[in-house]
Amino acid sequence: MRPGLLVICFTLVLSSSTFAHHSATATYIRGQVVKIEGTLKEFIWRNPHSFMKVEATDAKGEKQLWTIEGAAPQQLTEGGLTASTLRAGDKVIVSGYPDPVIEAEALRLGAHYVTKPIEPRALLTLIEEKLQSAARQRAVGSTRRWERKPVGGQVFARVEGDIARLVDVSIGGLQFEIDREEPLPAWFTVNVVAPDLSLDAHLVWETLRGDRRLCGAALSWGNASVLHHWAALVDGFPAA
Repeated sequence: MRPGLLVICFTLVLSSSTFAHHSATATYIRGQVVKIEGTLKEFIWRNPHSFMKVEATDAKGEKQLWTIEGAAPQQLTEGGLTASTLRAGDKVIVSGYPDPVIEAEALRLGAHYVTKPIEPRALLTLIEEKLQSAARQRAVGSTRRWERKPVGGQVFARVEGDIARLVDVSIGGLQFEIDREEPLPAWFTVNVVAPDLSLDAHLVWETLRGDRRLCGAALSWGNASVLHHWAALVDGFPAA
C-alpha cells in the first residue's frame, strides 16, 4: 500500500527556472531552508537534475505551484528512490534551499525580483512605481538600466583604505567622492560603513573635483547574497 504522505528529506532546490549543470554548493543558499507541503503534480526523472512540481496552499489559503529541482537520478537511487516512487497526487513535504541565481539575474537586468506569495495590491503598486520610473527616464532621455538615487546626508564607505562619501547609488553601481591623490585601480572593494557590507566593483570613470576625486563604479555580479543586501540598502538609503 502506498503511504498517504511522503517526506522528501534529501537535498532539493526550490527554483522557478532551470539552468545548466552546476554545483549546488556554489549556486544555492546553504543554511536557509524552505519547507513546503502539498500535492505532487508532476515528477520528472532525468539527468542532470530531477524536477517535481508541487501545489501547496499558502498562508492566505491560495494555491501556489512550486517547481523544485532535485538531485540526479543516480543520487536519488542511492537514497532509495526510483522513477516510480513518486506519483502525481501523492502528498509530499519538501525541504530545500532557495535559489539566489534568479534574483541576481533579475537585478542584473534591472528587473524587480518577486517571490510567492504575491500580494495583488503590492504587485500593482510595484508596477506603478516601475512605470513612473520608466516615464522619468524617457523624459530626460536616459537609457540607464537602473534608476540612480541621490543619497542624502552623510553615507560613507571605505575604498582602498580611504574614506569615501556616497553621492548616488543604484542596483548596479554607485558614485562617490574620495580624498585621494592616486587614481583608483581598475578593480577594488567598497566597504560600506553602516551597515557593514563589502562590494566588489570596477572603476568606470573618475574625475578631479578640487582636491577630491569623483568616481563612478559598477558592481560585480559574482555574489548573489551580497547583491541582495545591497539592493535592500539602496531602497533604504535616505534620498537627497
